[in-house]
Amino acid sequence: MGALNKGTFVSATKLKNTDNLLTEVSSPKLADWIHRVEQMIQFMTLSGQALTIADKEYEIILHFVPITFGADDAFELRRLEYINDLPTCSITRAKWAKAVQRRKEGQRVASLLLYLNNANAAN
Repeated sequence: MGALNKGTFVSATKLKNTDNLLTEVSSPKLADWIHRVEQMIQFMTLSGQALTIADKEYEIILHFVPITFGADDAFELRRLEYINDLPTCSITRAKWAKAVQRRKEGQRVASLLLYLNNANAAN
């Protein structure tokens, strides 16, 4: 496993009432290494466990977003990343801050919650 020179595993904690394991690593390089699919498979093989990687999400709110924006459309999210020079797939999901059915008649803009997996992109 050539990535161990990129950092070390700091801690691992089993979360209560689940089979989930929260793992902390010492460097962003090691975290990035684990997230690559082929490395995830190698890590699963070595650990002997089924593994799902859950990124930390950073929530930001955008105000005055046109309601024509497709918050549930992956293409729209990739386009938003491209326009704002964000890393590809750094926006993991988006949702309207207020339910669509609660909008006022004639409303043209709304607040949008964006969830990013990259702290730099969120800033």
